[in-house]
Amino acid sequence: DLAMVRILLQVYETPGYSIADLAEMLRLDHRYTQQKIALLGKGRKGRNSAAYGLIADDHNLADRRKRSLSVTSRGEELAEKLLSIGRG
Repeated sequence: DLAMVRILLQVYETPGYSIADLAEMLRLDHRYTQQKIALLGKGRKGRNSAAYGLIADDHNLADRRKRSLSVTSRGEELAEKLLSIGRG
């Protein structure tokens, strides 16, 4: 899914953004971005859904209502592979 690749690479290159900031930056619908991040991260709350464990969302220290996105070690490894393919 190209949107998920774009999200992963953007979070890798600029960690700390909120979902709303990321959606605006990538010109994606906010709800659609939330769903993709849930799939890339831990899955959707209260549901047994697939999750890749590539993105972590932690509380934003400046605003507890927001979540700050970052890549996990698995996400970092995949992002670096994708970037090396793109440069190759």
